[in-house]
Amino acid sequence: GHGSFAGKMSAAFESLSTRITELGSEIAQMPTGQELHEALGKLEALAVSSQVDIAQCRRDGEATFEQCRRGCEAMIVQQHEEWEQRHQELSQYNGELEEAWRITSGQLEDSINDVVRQVWGDASPTAGGDGGGGR
Repeated sequence: GHGSFAGKMSAAFESLSTRITELGSEIAQMPTGQELHEALGKLEALAVSSQVDIAQCRRDGEATFEQCRRGCEAMIVQQHEEWEQRHQELSQYNGELEEAWRITSGQLEDSINDVVRQVWGDASPTAGGDGGGGR
């Protein structure tokens, strides 16, 4: 009985010894407090720097958007001013055309009346005379 007990004890001790060695090895591979502290510091720095990057990115984006918006507004204002100027030029040109047409049509009418007077004499149809067309 004693040999069997001693064998079991020896096997248990050996198993425990192996487990302690394994644990010792695992503990040896674990990072030290200093390493953990440094790693945490790096993580915090990374978090801060990425927040800064994100904030900078947002500011840049907003600045770019604002610049774009101002540029678009300026272009719209400029376009509107050009259209207003074009409109004024066209209105003026239209007025000049109407005036030219008035003068030309007046001259044309005078010329027609002169020809009619030459052809019909004073008995022209436009002069209100009978001219053969009376009803």
